[in-house]
Amino acid sequence: RYEKKYVDLGDLAMRRSTVYKGQNFIGEIFVLKNLTNQVLDLEEKIFAKNGVKAIKIEKPNLLPDEITEILIIN
Repeated sequence: RYEKKYVDLGDLAMRRSTVYKGQNFIGEIFVLKNLTNQVLDLEEKIFAKNGVKAIKIEKPNLLPDEITEILIIN
């Protein structure tokens, strides 16, 4: 059985939890965890890349050890 694991990005741990596929889009939900002992301010531009149409961060100010979800539409 496949276990979804976090990818360590230094200050953040991240894993993809869900993928939605439509005719003209792909939507991905990622779960992020703050690995620091400080508040992290997450900005959409951190996750923007070519082809990204929209980004929604559930909780942009992440407390230590707190988890949030991010939706990215391509």
